[in-house]
Amino acid sequence: MIKMGLCNLLARLFSDPRMMYGLTSSPRGLALIINNVEFDNDMYSYRKGGEVDSDNLEQLFTQLGFKVESHLNLGRNDTTRLLMDFTDRPEHRKADMTIVCVLSHGTEHGKVAASDGLAIDIEVDILRRFNNDFCPALLGKPKFFVFQACRGETQDFGSFPPKSGSQF
Repeated sequence: MIKMGLCNLLARLFSDPRMMYGLTSSPRGLALIINNVEFDNDMYSYRKGGEVDSDNLEQLFTQLGFKVESHLNLGRNDTTRLLMDFTDRPEHRKADMTIVCVLSHGTEHGKVAASDGLAIDIEVDILRRFNNDFCPALLGKPKFFVFQACRGETQDFGSFPPKSGSQF
């Protein structure tokens, strides 16, 4: 019975245009990709394959109708300046949404590494720049963030797929 109620609720949500964001602008919005693969110090290694990931994201977002801007190997100050300039862009007023991708090494406690090895706090230095106070042109519009970064030194070796017939 609960499952049927959930299905009905989802059907109503997805069939009511008032419950969905409109994505009809052309371009859909701006997409920003910051890809740090090389670092100035020995603390972080070269991120092999980072360019492929960035190129694939750029191609995907372009196909989805976004105006894409990519930047490679930015230090902390350049990243901060870029984010401030990006949130002030007038194109956000006519856009339906925005996308921000940061590809880099990560650290513990919600930080990513700039190419100069300095830490960038995801919450304070990135996400807050897109709130209604700092970026009023995106008020009421979806903001899609992708962070491709580790969150510490512990390795994740993955897991095996479930055996056939099991629940998980």
